[in-house]
Amino acid sequence: MATVILQATPLVVIAGAMLIFGEKVGWRRWATALLGLVGVIVIVQPGTDSFSVLPILAIIGMSGLIIVSEIFISWHSRELSVSA
Repeated sequence: MATVILQATPLVVIAGAMLIFGEKVGWRRWATALLGLVGVIVIVQPGTDSFSVLPILAIIGMSGLIIVSEIFISWHSRELSVSA
């Protein structure tokens, strides 16, 4: 189950890039991420007998870390270009 949830990270990152950074995300990128997730689901075949909320919290945390680091990098690169 955790493998499937962690494979959803690209979907969350794509959505975050679209919502927070205003990136243009086309249907091909969405389709590729969804196809990869479906492939993992088919291979792993998760059941509901061992469901836990912890992997969902892990993916939210990882996505938050990626988003915050991208914000920091863009802010820091602007600071460097202003001071140069």
